[in-house]
Amino acid sequence: MSDFKKRMGMSSEDWNSLMKGKVDLCICRKCPTYRSAIEAGIAHYKRLGPPLEVSVHEKAIGIYFCYYDKSPRVHEDKGCICKTCPVTKQAKLVNNLYCMRGEETRQRGIVDPLAEILGQV
Repeated sequence: MSDFKKRMGMSSEDWNSLMKGKVDLCICRKCPTYRSAIEAGIAHYKRLGPPLEVSVHEKAIGIYFCYYDKSPRVHEDKGCICKTCPVTKQAKLVNNLYCMRGEETRQRGIVDPLAEILGQV
Protein backbone atom coordinates (compact mmCIF):
# COMPACT_ATOMS: atom_id res chain seq x y z
CA MET A 1 0.00 0.00 0.00
CA SER A 2 1.35 3.43 -0.91
CA ASP A 3 2.07 6.05 1.73
CA PHE A 4 -0.55 8.27 0.12
CA LYS A 5 -3.26 5.62 0.38
CA LYS A 6 -2.24 4.74 3.93
CA ARG A 7 -2.44 8.35 5.10
CA MET A 8 -5.43 9.47 3.03
CA GLY A 9 -7.52 6.31 2.92
CA MET A 10 -7.72 6.36 -0.88
CA SER A 11 -5.47 6.41 -3.92
CA SER A 12 -4.06 9.70 -5.17
CA GLU A 13 -6.18 9.36 -8.31
CA ASP A 14 -9.37 8.98 -6.24
CA TRP A 15 -8.32 11.92 -4.06
CA ASN A 16 -7.84 14.17 -7.09
CA SER A 17 -11.18 13.13 -8.60
CA LEU A 18 -12.94 13.78 -5.31
CA MET A 19 -11.41 17.20 -4.74
CA LYS A 20 -11.55 18.54 -8.28
CA GLY A 21 -15.32 18.19 -8.28
CA LYS A 22 -15.75 20.41 -5.22
CA VAL A 23 -13.99 23.68 -6.04
CA ASP A 24 -17.32 25.51 -6.46
CA LEU A 25 -18.22 24.72 -2.83
CA CYS A 26 -15.11 26.42 -1.43
CA ILE A 27 -15.69 29.18 1.14
CA CYS A 28 -12.07 30.38 1.52
CA ARG A 29 -12.97 33.83 0.20
CA LYS A 30 -15.38 34.30 3.13
CA CYS A 31 -12.81 33.32 5.77
CA PRO A 32 -11.74 36.07 8.19
CA THR A 33 -8.17 34.76 8.20
CA TYR A 34 -7.85 34.82 4.40
CA ARG A 35 -9.79 38.09 4.00
CA SER A 36 -7.54 39.77 6.57
CA ALA A 37 -4.46 38.74 4.57
CA ILE A 38 -6.04 40.01 1.34
CA GLU A 39 -6.93 43.33 2.95
CA ALA A 40 -3.37 43.63 4.29
CA GLY A 41 -2.09 42.91 0.77
CA ILE A 42 -4.31 45.63 -0.69
CA ALA A 43 -3.12 48.10 1.95
CA HIS A 44 0.49 47.14 1.21
CA TYR A 45 -0.10 47.67 -2.53
CA LYS A 46 -1.59 51.11 -1.94
CA ARG A 47 1.35 52.12 0.25
CA LEU A 48 4.36 50.43 -1.32
CA GLY A 49 3.48 48.84 -4.64
CA PRO A 50 2.69 45.24 -5.57
CA PRO A 51 2.26 42.77 -2.69
CA LEU A 52 4.87 40.22 -1.85
CA GLU A 53 4.52 36.64 -3.00
CA VAL A 54 1.32 35.11 -4.39
CA SER A 55 0.93 31.38 -4.97
CA VAL A 56 0.16 30.04 -8.44
CA HIS A 57 -3.33 28.84 -7.55
CA GLU A 58 -4.16 32.17 -5.87
CA LYS A 59 -3.41 33.86 -9.18
CA ALA A 60 -5.64 31.37 -10.97
CA ILE A 61 -8.60 31.00 -8.61
CA GLY A 62 -7.56 32.58 -5.32
CA ILE A 63 -9.04 29.82 -3.18
CA TYR A 64 -9.23 26.12 -2.36
CA PHE A 65 -6.29 25.89 0.02
CA CYS A 66 -7.34 22.47 1.38
CA TYR A 67 -6.49 20.97 -2.01
CA TYR A 68 -3.77 23.16 -3.51
CA ASP A 69 -1.52 24.60 -0.78
CA LYS A 70 -1.16 27.40 1.72
CA SER A 71 -0.96 31.07 0.89
CA PRO A 72 2.37 32.84 1.32
CA ARG A 73 0.37 35.90 2.43
CA VAL A 74 -1.46 34.38 5.41
CA HIS A 75 0.48 34.47 8.66
CA GLU A 76 -2.08 34.96 11.43
CA ASP A 77 -5.26 33.09 12.37
CA LYS A 78 -8.12 35.60 12.45
CA GLY A 79 -10.87 33.00 12.77
CA CYS A 80 -10.72 29.80 10.74
CA ILE A 81 -13.95 28.58 9.10
CA CYS A 82 -12.50 25.46 7.44
CA LYS A 83 -14.56 23.10 9.62
CA THR A 84 -17.80 24.70 8.37
CA CYS A 85 -16.88 24.40 4.68
CA PRO A 86 -18.96 22.02 2.54
CA VAL A 87 -15.72 20.72 0.98
CA THR A 88 -14.33 19.80 4.41
CA LYS A 89 -17.55 17.99 5.30
CA GLN A 90 -18.13 16.19 1.99
CA ALA A 91 -14.51 15.14 1.51
CA LYS A 92 -14.21 14.22 5.22
CA LEU A 93 -11.14 16.39 5.74
CA VAL A 94 -9.77 16.39 9.28
CA ASN A 95 -7.49 19.44 9.45
CA ASN A 96 -7.98 23.21 9.23
CA LEU A 97 -6.13 26.48 8.64
CA TYR A 98 -5.20 25.27 5.15
CA CYS A 99 -4.30 28.81 4.05
CA MET A 100 -1.62 28.89 6.79
CA ARG A 101 -0.57 25.25 7.26
CA GLY A 102 -0.99 23.81 3.78
CA GLU A 103 -3.33 21.39 2.06
CA GLU A 104 -4.87 18.31 3.67
CA THR A 105 -2.28 15.93 2.22
CA ARG A 106 0.62 18.00 3.60
CA GLN A 107 -0.99 18.21 7.02
CA ARG A 108 -1.34 14.42 7.01
CA GLY A 109 2.38 14.06 6.34
CA ILE A 110 2.48 13.66 2.56
CA VAL A 111 5.04 16.32 1.73
CA ASP A 112 4.88 16.08 -2.05
CA PRO A 113 1.57 14.59 -3.23
CA LEU A 114 2.44 15.31 -6.87
CA ALA A 115 5.50 13.06 -6.62
CA GLU A 116 3.22 10.32 -5.28
CA ILE A 117 0.79 10.81 -8.15
CA LEU A 118 3.60 10.68 -10.70
CA GLY A 119 5.06 7.57 -9.05
CA GLN A 120 8.27 9.31 -7.98
CA VAL A 121 8.16 8.19 -4.34
